[in-house]
Amino acid sequence: MIYIDGKRCYFFPDCILIEENKRFGAVRYETLRTAIRDQRMIVEAAPSDAKVVGQTWKYVNKNGSPDRRFKDNWQLPICLFQEIGMISEGGFKALLQVSKHGISSDYGKAMTELGRLTKELKDAEPLLIAQEA
Repeated sequence: MIYIDGKRCYFFPDCILIEENKRFGAVRYETLRTAIRDQRMIVEAAPSDAKVVGQTWKYVNKNGSPDRRFKDNWQLPICLFQEIGMISEGGFKALLQVSKHGISSDYGKAMTELGRLTKELKDAEPLLIAQEA
C-alpha cells in the first residue's frame, strides 16, 4: 500500500484497490497507462539513493552566481528524480516521484506485464472440471 494524493492504493495481483474517504474503487491493470520521465529537483538534502547532477545556491543572481546579500546562502544539490504518471480509462490519475533513478522503468514494465496477464486471464476460457459418475 502506498499513499498517492491522499488516497490509499493497495496493489493486488489483478487490480489496484483505491480507498478515499472510506470509499473504495478498483483500477484494473489493463486499463492503466503509465509514463515515465526524468525530473531535476532542487532539494535541501539529497536522499541517499538519489543521483546528484549539479549544485545551485539557495539565493541565486540572474547570472547563476550566489547572491551575496544573504549570509545564510548555501549550496543546494540538484537531483535527478523520476516521475511515474498513471492514468486509467475510469479517471484515476496519479503521479509518483522517486529518487532512485532507473527504478521507474522496472515499475512501468511490471504494470504493463500485469495488464497483459490480467487481460489474458480475463479473456481465457473458463476451466471445466469433468466429474466422473
